[in-house]
Amino acid sequence: MQRFRRTLARVVAALPSARLMVGALVSLSLLAAAGCASAPQSDPQKTADALQRERDKLERDAGRLYRLGALAFEQDKLDAAADHFTRALATYDYYGPAHNDLGVVHLLQGDLYAAAMEFDVASRQIPDAHEPHYNLGLVFERAGSLAQAAEAYEAALKRAPGDVHVIGALARTYVKLDTKDAAVAELIADGLLKESRPEWQHWMRMQMLRSGRGSGPQEMPSIIGAQ
Repeated sequence: MQRFRRTLARVVAALPSARLMVGALVSLSLLAAAGCASAPQSDPQKTADALQRERDKLERDAGRLYRLGALAFEQDKLDAAADHFTRALATYDYYGPAHNDLGVVHLLQGDLYAAAMEFDVASRQIPDAHEPHYNLGLVFERAGSLAQAAEAYEAALKRAPGDVHVIGALARTYVKLDTKDAAVAELIADGLLKESRPEWQHWMRMQMLRSGRGSGPQEMPSIIGAQ
């Protein structure tokens, strides 16, 4: 389950987090508090600094709640994790990692629509992270929307070219789509060089052997097995 969630712990500190709606609400509250001052007397730089300080505080508060959710998740307490992630987003809705991990909880609980919504938001808030795209691909694949799953996995692969989980998921989806292309064979060959999971090594070898004969896949690793 830890790998299925994605390793956000190492990413959170490096990823920017902010969201527009909260910024707008903060702006209104600060302007109201400063209403006694006339417009000509206001200092734009001071206002901007005050807004940034407020955003930073909200982000820190959201990060604290997010970390509590991540801890609950690692303990398989999904309801508690979802509660902390939801509270983090209520504090600061531009906290992309919380959107992503809340989506993972929804996916594990079988709510594909809610999961897809969270992954979509996360993919826009932390655009350089591959995990929201990969997770969105899992949703589409589980729902049977294979073309959309392939697109999501391709987006993840662009952001993490060497990730074996992304390579495996994309290769599996191409095989399900019966995609016969030299690039698919190259993808599987690349994955086999990087792969350490025995079931995936076996599957990739079998695909390489069958690629010239056009036979259908057998013993394909499951979606959960991709994690």
